[in-house]
Amino acid sequence: MSSQLEASTLATVLAGSSSALRNSEIARVEALDCIREIAGQLIVQLDSTDSMPDPLVVVEGLVKCYALMADHEGARRLLTRALTEINDSLTAGSEETRRRHLREEEMANLLECIGLGYDVEPELTTKICRALAPAVAASPKGHRVRCMKIFAEVAPPELAAVMVAELDESKVLEGLRESQLPSVASVWMGLLALTTGQDS
Repeated sequence: MSSQLEASTLATVLAGSSSALRNSEIARVEALDCIREIAGQLIVQLDSTDSMPDPLVVVEGLVKCYALMADHEGARRLLTRALTEINDSLTAGSEETRRRHLREEEMANLLECIGLGYDVEPELTTKICRALAPAVAASPKGHRVRCMKIFAEVAPPELAAVMVAELDESKVLEGLRESQLPSVASVWMGLLALTTGQDS
């Protein structure tokens, strides 16, 4: 129990630290070393157990600091394991189940993570993208736009193409007031532009 709690704490701290590093572009050697140490401890701990804390938190921490951990042999293995758990949970249920399973903030985080992690795990991130697309289109309109915007900011062209192919454009625009259409159309066009390698 204490081991599981410690791993959960490490994963949460890693996700928060990696996000802060990414958002503020802190380049201090001490901060980088600290994040590398936390990630290393988490990898060692989870390598020795079949249980895992929230896999989304693990993925978030790893993809945002992966450049620091790319030479660590366990980083890829743990990222693959966490993404596999997420993919299995998403593909096991219906679209309605997926919407209930993922809170709005979690869906946005997961979209950002698969965009950042595509180069490391293209197959799994593509599967997760396909599973998420219908839930994104069917989510409340404000959240729908936010998810697409976050995804468009980080997704490589290959993954953007998957999202565009899976999204039902009529559902993306469904329920929007006329005044909201321009901003939503702009986000949608940004995704479309990514698929052809253009700037939005």
